[in-house]
Amino acid sequence: ARKLREVGATTVLLTTALFHEMAREEPGALAALRNAFFGGDRADPRAVRNVLAAGPKGQLTNLYGPTEATVCATFHAVESLAPDATAVPIGRPVARARLYVLDVHGEPVAPGVPGEVFIGGAGVGRGYPGHPATTAQRFVPDAFSGVPGARLYRTGDRARWRQDGTLDFVGR
Repeated sequence: ARKLREVGATTVLLTTALFHEMAREEPGALAALRNAFFGGDRADPRAVRNVLAAGPKGQLTNLYGPTEATVCATFHAVESLAPDATAVPIGRPVARARLYVLDVHGEPVAPGVPGEVFIGGAGVGRGYPGHPATTAQRFVPDAFSGVPGARLYRTGDRARWRQDGTLDFVGR
């Protein structure tokens, strides 16, 4: 927080763990920024409420996405959070990304039902160099795309769609 003030930072990107720490210790430091981005794990609603209560003048954004799919695959601008909320949405896909929440048979699940997150689109990597077996396991054919050779990245993460079309991260 001291360093942010010293350098006059206007934007910060934090891991969820560091966001939690700052929200607990100095939520006003994040509230003073124009943009505060955080992501990488399931966000604690109490931490988000702490920052929102400090009166952010800027935008607070929760991000989600693995390195294998260009790091940020979803975003959610957090403007408010219900007092009884048990999760902070990870939002909707970024441009040119497609997200699917699938069951163990590779079929889409209904809103509210947890499943595994699969990411498709332009940001999906090619695989793990020198590790063809792991690549084949994690980068699977995209059955939902009409593009020949299109693949999905199988994240191993669990999420569920909300009725409003945003995603809640459930865990790994």
